[in-house]
Formats: sequence, C-alpha cells, structure tokens
Amino acid sequence: MGETKLQNIAKTNKPAILNAFAEEKGGYGFIWKIYIEAESRNGDMDKIAVIVDQLGYGYYPTDWIVLKPQYRKHFIGYLQWNTFSSKGSYLAERTQITLNVSIFGQLERE
Repeated sequence: MGETKLQNIAKTNKPAILNAFAEEKGGYGFIWKIYIEAESRNGDMDKIAVIVDQLGYGYYPTDWIVLKPQYRKHFIGYLQWNTFSSKGSYLAERTQITLNVSIFGQLERE
C-alpha cells in the first residue's frame, strides 16, 4: 500500500481516477477495501483492472470489473481484496502488497 497517483482529467478525455483511499495496514483475514472515484468526460469508461503484487510471491492474475452503463460516466464505490483464501497460502503479517488500479474506456485504453 502506498502512494496514490491521480491524473488531471481536465487535460484529457481518457477515463481517470479522481480520488482514491485505502487502509494502510490490515491483519490476516482482513477485507481490504479500496475506495475510488473515477470519471470519463465522454462516458465510455467500461472496465477497471486491478493487479495485486505481493512481495516475495509476485503478481496475482488481473481482476477485471466491467462497469454497468449507468456507471460509465462517473463511478464512486470500492473494490475489495480478501487477504484470506482457503485455496491460497497463509498471508503473513507485514507482507507488503502493492495494488495497481487502472480505468479503461471503450475508445482509449488506460
């Protein structure tokens, strides 16, 4: 978890994340919620890609979230990542996780 980089939507028609917030720390079994606000000036925002990178493990497969038509111009909500899985290995305390969130439009890609 760490730095949040946001682009200025006034300079582009590409979909952009306007605001983002996530808890800095959480224990094993914690449901990590990442709150975002995103906007597309031309209303073509259609997908959110989430990539998790775990130090010492590597990248998890990309999660794709397809936005319903009513959220393609403006989206406010949260994404969640569960730190517990019965199919995965134990996530030790103080394991560093990096989460990358990208917004895609139908005409532009990221």
